[in-house]
Amino acid sequence: MDLKSVPVMKLSLEAFAIFLGVTAGFLAEDFREFRAERRQEQQALAQILRDLELDAADIEPFVEASRGMAEALLWIHNGLSRSVSADSVVLVINSIPAIASYEAANAAYAGLKAGGDLDLIRDPALLERLFYYFEDRQPAVEQLNEWALEADAWFWKHLAPYVGYDTSVTFLDPPAIVRLDLAGLKEDRTFRSELVWHGGSIEVLARDGQPVLSLNAELTEAVSQRLGVN
Repeated sequence: MDLKSVPVMKLSLEAFAIFLGVTAGFLAEDFREFRAERRQEQQALAQILRDLELDAADIEPFVEASRGMAEALLWIHNGLSRSVSADSVVLVINSIPAIASYEAANAAYAGLKAGGDLDLIRDPALLERLFYYFEDRQPAVEQLNEWALEADAWFWKHLAPYVGYDTSVTFLDPPAIVRLDLAGLKEDRTFRSELVWHGGSIEVLARDGQPVLSLNAELTEAVSQRLGVN
């Protein structure tokens, strides 16, 4: 063996060891950053998931109530054109579900957006769908809800001259109709024609709200899978 080659080999081994050490350090730092970003993404997604769950809990009863009210209004219109009894109309009116005021659940999304942290969600396709949901679909549901509330207010206001309520119930109970001027209601042609308009409009609102619920369910599933939640 050439004795002059020993120092060269030793130096080469030392240089290689230093290279491995530096590389391992970089890799370890990259891994730590990856894990930190992963934790931040998981936290962001968990908050978004809560937004989606709360929103679905608000939209679903709104859609169901809108559908129920539409069916009732159209039934009343058709019933007033036939020999329907006052008791039957009263029964349907008393079954009309209340239209609640919808408030979009988006506190986590709005907070991430305001802080410039939406890019913590690293799946661009998922982020795009979340943006569409919170920026486009939620405002649409708010508009649908506003129209439904207006129709609900219109109905009870214009029905008032023809009905009497049970005054014995407490303010915590929904008012129940116990008297109905069926003849007067049948003669009010304007009211009857607007029943069709409002009933049809609210039916459309219920149909338009259903795809938002479906999108919510898809996003909830996608976010849950990314979180590893079954």
